[in-house]
Amino acid sequence: MHSFPRPLWLQTAGLLAATLLMGCPSPDPAPLKPAPVEDNSRKPESEPSRQAPPAQRKATAPNPPISQAPVQQMLLHPFCHEQKNDSCFQRIAGGSFWMGAQASDSDERNYDPVAQPDEGPVRKVTLSQYSLMVSAVSVQKYQLCLKKGYCRSKDVQSGGASWNLGRLERINHPVNGVSWEGARRYCEWVGGRLPTEAEWEFAARGTDGRRFPWGDEPRCGRYDPRAGANKLAGSSSRRRRAVVECINDGTIATPDVRGRSPFRIVGQSGNVWEWVADWHAPEGYPDEAETNPRGPAQGRERVQRGGGWANQNPLELRAAARGSLPPEMKLDDVGIRCARDLPEGDTSR
Repeated sequence: MHSFPRPLWLQTAGLLAATLLMGCPSPDPAPLKPAPVEDNSRKPESEPSRQAPPAQRKATAPNPPISQAPVQQMLLHPFCHEQKNDSCFQRIAGGSFWMGAQASDSDERNYDPVAQPDEGPVRKVTLSQYSLMVSAVSVQKYQLCLKKGYCRSKDVQSGGASWNLGRLERINHPVNGVSWEGARRYCEWVGGRLPTEAEWEFAARGTDGRRFPWGDEPRCGRYDPRAGANKLAGSSSRRRRAVVECINDGTIATPDVRGRSPFRIVGQSGNVWEWVADWHAPEGYPDEAETNPRGPAQGRERVQRGGGWANQNPLELRAAARGSLPPEMKLDDVGIRCARDLPEGDTSR
C-alpha cells in the first residue's frame, strides 16, 4: 500500500517480480466470454511490493465502463440465490455521507490524526441504492467460475503456501492472489461489478462517519479460534483496549471473521484488501460534492480498500484508508467483493 509500507522482505521479493512486468501494458477489459482453463500448477511468482517503483508502473490507460453481465450469466452461479451463503448481496439504501479523512484540523469533519494526504479532501458524496456482497468471494466460489471457463487461471495465483486457491483446507477462505482483471471478470460472471470507492466506504462507515466498520475503536478485525480473541502484541487480556499490533499469518475462513458494518457487511477490514473499480489519484479526491462518483478517468494503479492480514498496525484497517497497485499485480492479501446496481424502488437484495 502506498501509505503503509509492507515488510522489508516482501518489498524485496516484490522488486524482482515488478522487474518482470516492465513494458507489459495491459489492454482495456474485453467483453466477457468463456476462457479455456489453463494449467496453473506452476510455481507462484514472487510476491510484488504494494508500491511499484515509478519507472516500472503501467502506462496511463482509460477507465473502462463498469458493466453488468447479462442475467443469464448470473443464473450460472446458484450460490448468489442462497441467503445463508457468503456470496449473497445485501441491499444498501442510497444516501449521503462525508467521504474521506483529514489530519489538519481537529475541529473539522472526519478528523483523523493518522489520515494520509490521498484520503482527502473530505467531501459530501451522494449515492443511489446498490447491493454489496455480505462477505468476500471465497475460494469455493472462484473455483466454480474457473470451472465454467469465465474466470481465467492466469488472473489468479495458486500452488504456494500463501495462496488459498488449490488448497482444500482453505476452501472457505477468501480467494487471494487475484488481479484486478480477475476480480472484474468474476463480478461480471455473477451479474455484478466491482464497487466504486465511494460505495465501498459508505458500506463500511454508514452515515455516522465511523472510523472502522465496527465502530471507532482500533482492533484487528479478526477472531482467532485458537486464542479465543485477537492476538495482540503487548496485550494479555482480550478486553484490553490498547491495540499495539495485529499478529497474523494468513487469511482466515469467513465464519471466523468478526466485525459487521452498519449495513451488516462482514469482514471489510483485516482479512484481505478488496479491489474496487476506481483508478487511484495520488493527489486525493476532487474538492467538491459529487453524486455516484466513479474516480479518475485514467491512471496507473487501481485502488484496494479494507486492509489485509499482512497489515500489523490496526490503524491501517481504517475505513478511509486506501491502497493502490498496478492492476496486473496479484498479492496474497488482496481479494474480491462485488456490487450490483439496483433500480430505484427495488427493495430486493
